[in-house]
Amino acid sequence: MVELAERKTPLLRWRGALLKLECLRPAGGFDDRAVAIFPTLAPGTEAALAATGPGALAAAAWARRRRVRLRIALHGAVTHEMRETLRLWGVTFDHFTAREEALRRAREMAPEVLPPLDGPKASAELARTLGAELLEDVAAAPATIIAPAGAVSALLGAFQALRSRWPAVGALALTAADEELPELPRNVELPGIATRAISFAQASAARAELARTSGVLASHAAAAAAVAAGDSGVAIVTSAGEREFSLERVA
Repeated sequence: MVELAERKTPLLRWRGALLKLECLRPAGGFDDRAVAIFPTLAPGTEAALAATGPGALAAAAWARRRRVRLRIALHGAVTHEMRETLRLWGVTFDHFTAREEALRRAREMAPEVLPPLDGPKASAELARTLGAELLEDVAAAPATIIAPAGAVSALLGAFQALRSRWPAVGALALTAADEELPELPRNVELPGIATRAISFAQASAARAELARTSGVLASHAAAAAAVAAGDSGVAIVTSAGEREFSLERVA
């Protein structure tokens, strides 16, 4: 697992866009890069964390390897598959509507509170790792770096790295127009980063289109980012699609 975590993820040219396939990370998404900010804890330590569903899965994988007893205050949209995986891995969790409420609850869950995977420390770690890989692999300045708004540490880290070489690069965060999805919250405020609202139908169509034409099964939000990249952007395909089959609507 450690060896896999140190490997780069591929960059795929899809139509005119470049897709950074973070969905191929060992824990299924970019968040398993950010767990490097967690402190070293002794086996058996009780720890708590406030996280979204994708972040919770990365933290749960980290806790299993280190035999840490993890409790998670979930916030945002969480799928059936995410919940069942957390239960299978022995993680205790509660679900809260707002991030701020989850952060408060995490402080009450265990004596050791882990830093959030969507905070400044995580963004710095993503700039060091994900950002460095993009600088190595992207040959020319992209017009825009795009990601779901819920993948804030990945977007900020990648944006920071690309702007260090190409100051004119823009950034776009996708938000939910009508129905919140994992990684696609309704509202977000990110200074210097534009936002675009995407409907559930658009995200679902993007997921099907990306899977059929490239073979990449991504989350709804990550696939929407790939489509939004057009022919001149870089999209971070932030998480795997196997976690979201229960969201599909049967006609």
